[in-house]
Amino acid sequence: MTGIHSPRSDPHVARIDIEYPILESAREGGRFIQIIEGPRGAGKTTLLRRIASRLAGTGVIPPLVDLDRICTSPMAFAQAFVSQVSGAASPAHGAASPPGIARLKTQIATECARRRPDPAALLELALSAPRIVASDTGRPAILLLDEAAEITRLTHHAGLRDGLRLICRSLAAGPVSLIAAVSPASRPAPFLNLLAAEAGDRLRILKVPPLSEREVAQLAMARGCAPPRDPERSLWINATHGHPLYVAALSARVAAGEDIATAMVTALTPPLGTLHQECRYDYHFLVERSRGHAVVRAILDLLAREEGANLTRVADHLRIALPTALDYLSWLLEVGLARRDGAGYVITDPLLALWIRLNGPDPGDPFEAVVQFLEKPRVAPRPAARPRGRRPGATRLSSPVAQASREFRIEID
Repeated sequence: MTGIHSPRSDPHVARIDIEYPILESAREGGRFIQIIEGPRGAGKTTLLRRIASRLAGTGVIPPLVDLDRICTSPMAFAQAFVSQVSGAASPAHGAASPPGIARLKTQIATECARRRPDPAALLELALSAPRIVASDTGRPAILLLDEAAEITRLTHHAGLRDGLRLICRSLAAGPVSLIAAVSPASRPAPFLNLLAAEAGDRLRILKVPPLSEREVAQLAMARGCAPPRDPERSLWINATHGHPLYVAALSARVAAGEDIATAMVTALTPPLGTLHQECRYDYHFLVERSRGHAVVRAILDLLAREEGANLTRVADHLRIALPTALDYLSWLLEVGLARRDGAGYVITDPLLALWIRLNGPDPGDPFEAVVQFLEKPRVAPRPAARPRGRRPGATRLSSPVAQASREFRIEID
């Protein structure tokens, strides 16, 4: 989006509870498909990089591909995907591609040179690259995909009406395991449901939880802050909701001598405040992804001022019918902007709700708003207790987007 800059950095926190079960599955040697699910900025990319580094140290080939960057067209995807996968097998600059990959690149180049390239053929050829790399090198390969659900953008091209099924079948088949990160911003439910249908019991989901008080304290200290003490630790959780990027942004100012409230006010001040830039980026990006634009902005403004507003209140506020309001709310849930809270709805990210109020028509005093925000009890949710007999941290497929869809069907009935 033109004119919108994301100030995202690379905050580092070891998420052992997530890394351990994935590395354990890799050590066992069987084929598996592991989904890492979490909101934007939760640290999924950093986590994938750490896992790829650790896998490489065990002799595994771990191609890490960011699909958000390459899913512009079937031709661009095929060429970039194969190049990045083969690069993981031949990391040395200028190293020749293995023979199987060299033939695959020639096939893709030949198809792309045709007057009307076959997009389905290009996808099948490209997605065979991890299997060919493993065969050429004689080493096991585990494919890592960042923002995996972005691959559904390719299915909007002509000739790929059944492209999503083809993609999921290719990812689930063959001897290569898969580790994929997804976020609600990509509306991953169709992708995950089809992938689960193809993979069966081999597919598992790990959800990235917010940082705990201890993890927030560790990250703040790593950024130069003094060790937080009670009740300061709870203030950090209230301020950041366990969001790694928010902790990193506040740490820079607290380490310079500001208290948390002053640091938040400064960081939320436009145009250069780091929290302001972060929230502004997420707001515009997710509103665009939710397809609602002006109406969605109106709903978000309402939820920021009236936390827990129900369906009837939203419909009255917009002066539209209940089913129409329900459609708009479903778009908010799909991209993770809002969540259900009993009979009502709340903005998923409390800090984003504060930012919306501060940038609305009646912002009030920023310092007073921040103090009230910090004083409100807010506990970062932790993962639910895992069922007995399951691998640590592993859950069966149950997409929150699919759950939301079921709730909507029940409600509208």
